[in-house]
Amino acid sequence: MLWRKALIYKESVAVALIILYASLIRAPHFHMPHVAFADKWSHMVAYAVLGAVLAWNLIKDKHKGLWIWLLGLGLPIVYGGVIEILQGAFFAPRTADWMDWLADIVGTVIGTGLVAGIWQARN
Repeated sequence: MLWRKALIYKESVAVALIILYASLIRAPHFHMPHVAFADKWSHMVAYAVLGAVLAWNLIKDKHKGLWIWLLGLGLPIVYGGVIEILQGAFFAPRTADWMDWLADIVGTVIGTGLVAGIWQARN
């Protein structure tokens, strides 16, 4: 039974692991074009994808209404907060930035909201 759950959530786990890796490695030293708030945009996009994929996986796992919203929003928001704390505590030169976490939250709301909102509108 556990392997079936693992198969249902494999995309969510993959996205979460990619975010973890990208969050904890040292920043690459190459020149990129300057885009205002690029770091915050990348956080928003990453967590929008995580929220959307997790919401879709919850729907496939037959979760209903409120559970999709609670888990789809709650898990990525907590995950983003934990990563920020880890960055500040253990992964120098990375630092904890509460604005990064706010961008994570905004992205999660967007991603989860799109998938869960469309699913609820269709049902």
